[in-house]
Amino acid sequence: MSWSSALPAIISVNPIPLIITVFACTFIELLSNLTLWRAVKNTSQESNLTDGAAVLKLEIAKTNYPDKFVENAKLQRQLIKVEKELDRIRSSKSGSRQKVVKVFKWIRIIVYGTLIMVYWATTAIKFSPSFVAPMKTLTSLPFQGSSPGAISVAGVVLLFWLGCKGRLSS
Repeated sequence: MSWSSALPAIISVNPIPLIITVFACTFIELLSNLTLWRAVKNTSQESNLTDGAAVLKLEIAKTNYPDKFVENAKLQRQLIKVEKELDRIRSSKSGSRQKVVKVFKWIRIIVYGTLIMVYWATTAIKFSPSFVAPMKTLTSLPFQGSSPGAISVAGVVLLFWLGCKGRLSS
């Protein structure tokens, strides 16, 4: 007898470890990306400098005539100062971004590794053998739960980590 008439291939589901695992993985990824976003978003000082550089570029374009050479040179020197300040701010943000990436890389390794060790042999979802027949070798890898056709909670963590790694992680 199948677990669900809508999903006849699923024989059983172990909800508590599966929910804990998905919640923990989602929480870590959201926290990681929120922190990374805060580390790289523009500060008000950076926004002001960017706006000031745009205004200076417009003024330089307006004064690009031989009779306004002195005014143009002053504006170009101001623009160089503003761009140097922007480069300084952006390089410091780059360093903080790299620190955030390193910290959350280790947090992911610790949390995901702990979940994998704790739930290694706990079956999360068991599929009917006929459903997984073409992929028997895949389901017998570390993703396997207690029997053929089962995916362990550790397998769910590994699939989550591999699935999110390219899209959400840096």
